[in-house]
Amino acid sequence: MLAAVYQEDKPNSIEEKTAFCKKHRLALYDVIESCTIVGSSDSSIKDIVFADIFGLCQQAGIKKILLNGKTAGKTFQKYLATLDNPQGFPEFVVLPSTSPANAACSMDKLVEAWRAVLIDFATFK
Repeated sequence: MLAAVYQEDKPNSIEEKTAFCKKHRLALYDVIESCTIVGSSDSSIKDIVFADIFGLCQQAGIKKILLNGKTAGKTFQKYLATLDNPQGFPEFVVLPSTSPANAACSMDKLVEAWRAVLIDFATFK
């Protein structure tokens, strides 16, 4: 999906994917460090241990966070509620999920939505 957003060939190897992310100043991470889940069903997620996104953002100078879908957005909001003082937390945007389970959103609509935010991000300082 990201290759379509940037109108580039899809990277295949780990090295190509890493180079792609570096080129476009992207970092991929999960809000959840660990949890109990049945298969890939988001509705079954429980026993969540959150990743230290706030610490990561401070250490790495992250300025904007893009969340992949409503479940990630809701989970991120729960994470924010655990913080004593999230002042200075980077801007975040919940985008349509790229999951195949999101049948309501075509690939063209996904690319359009993600491109609008990522192109803005490219100029974000």
